[in-house]
Amino acid sequence: MKRHQLLTRTGFRESVLARDNYRCVWCGRSDGPLDVHHIIGRKAWICGGYFSANGVTLCDPGGHTRAE
Repeated sequence: MKRHQLLTRTGFRESVLARDNYRCVWCGRSDGPLDVHHIIGRKAWICGGYFSANGVTLCDPGGHTRAE
């Protein structure tokens, strides 16, 4: 089993954006601002949860509300 690498905040953001092809996973948009959302909230992790497998790309800050 491969272990997931803990990333920095910037590394987490860039890794998730690249994995999701710089597109919102909710609607597929790539134009406009993109945000990276933690699937399991950071506070639930001692280490902050900065694993690319714990992230998703959304098209706007309001996407956080939709994702939850």
